[in-house]
Amino acid sequence: MTSQPALKVEDIACGYGAADIFSGLSFTLAMGEILQVTGRNGSGKTTLLRLLAGTKSCEYGHVAWAQEARIAVLGHRNGIKAELSPLENLSLYAPDKKECAAALERLGLERAHHRKPCYMLSAGQQRKTALARVLLSGAAVWLLDEPFTALDDKARATVAELLAQHARRGGTAIVATHDRLDLDKSILRELVMS
Repeated sequence: MTSQPALKVEDIACGYGAADIFSGLSFTLAMGEILQVTGRNGSGKTTLLRLLAGTKSCEYGHVAWAQEARIAVLGHRNGIKAELSPLENLSLYAPDKKECAAALERLGLERAHHRKPCYMLSAGQQRKTALARVLLSGAAVWLLDEPFTALDDKARATVAELLAQHARRGGTAIVATHDRLDLDKSILRELVMS
């Protein structure tokens, strides 16, 4: 793990209307660290990820990413085109079909499903396709919102291993999840939203 900062969040606040979702939130995250964001539904986990991704603005405070940070985002929705196959979806981001197929296989999507339209796939198979897109992105920072949704135990373990590998290579991730991340304590940090 390196000490190079990936992210610095200072005293941010966000709300909807007159209601605060959270306020006074501050933390830093180094390259090579994974931040697990937990909390009850409605505590602001998804809102925090949107602020960090730049798709929502802070009412107060400041978010500063490392200047060269490239970010890949996986939201609640998979961000894939239903009428395209997993391979076709991934080829929009990475033109090498062998690389796309390898990413799908790494996530546990069987070859028999690589060329089927995504609307014919299960929710778990679609989630694996979306996660393969993150894997292919080459981004140093992954923002993942409930990445384990609809995945079986084997796929969950694969995603946890991919997170660990990403951190070992100096990448970082912020993972909003109700599931406990089983990662080495030297790379895992936790933020509990209340």
